[in-house]
Amino acid sequence: MYKCIKCGKLINIPSHNATCQECVLASSNERKEEIRWKEEKSMRIRSSYRRNEIILEIKDKIAKTSAWVEEEFSPLSEVEFRPKNYSSTDCYCNSRYLGSIYSEDLARTCQLASQINVPLFGFISLVSKQEKDRYGNDRYFVRVVYGTISKEKVFEFALESDADERKLEGKKRIEYANYLKYKMQVISHQKKVEKYRVTHCWKCNKSLSSHADIICPNCRWISCDCGGCGCNYPGY
Repeated sequence: MYKCIKCGKLINIPSHNATCQECVLASSNERKEEIRWKEEKSMRIRSSYRRNEIILEIKDKIAKTSAWVEEEFSPLSEVEFRPKNYSSTDCYCNSRYLGSIYSEDLARTCQLASQINVPLFGFISLVSKQEKDRYGNDRYFVRVVYGTISKEKVFEFALESDADERKLEGKKRIEYANYLKYKMQVISHQKKVEKYRVTHCWKCNKSLSSHADIICPNCRWISCDCGGCGCNYPGY
């Protein structure tokens, strides 16, 4: 009789280097367990590496996006984001207030934040009413600020953005009012010295007249508010 070289058990295999069936199975199971353990370790390392990559990409991030909505919301309302579809490249994100927002960066940030369980905070920083759509529904333009840092920091940024946007809108309104005042003065003088003329803007096809629009002093064309006149006409 011969003995197993591993456990010393008597076996019927005529060899001094033979191994019993139990030891062979045990070795096979040990190898499988070792392979499984290595695969799990490799997966944990890859997951940890990917998590660190995501953290570096979206850490302390603040960004802006915008949307058109039919309901009016108060500025600085808190917004809750959710990815619309984790397995899709669709760039829409759902929010508690605004329905769907189309933003590739917001969609990607939502997906990455959900993967590492990092909260994503958002606030409506600006709400401005626009002209009604073709169906007669009210339309509002909203600016949304979102970020992965603390809610207080995102709120402060949204508050600052809201103030900056309102200052810019106020400045534009003042500039436009001054332009209208200047335009009326010029047109009042034109009516006295220029013959009545009508035409169309080559740039936007708007109807123009010398009694309602300014005549360019350089090319003598009737200039449009969009900037189109003979000075920049591409036909020359």
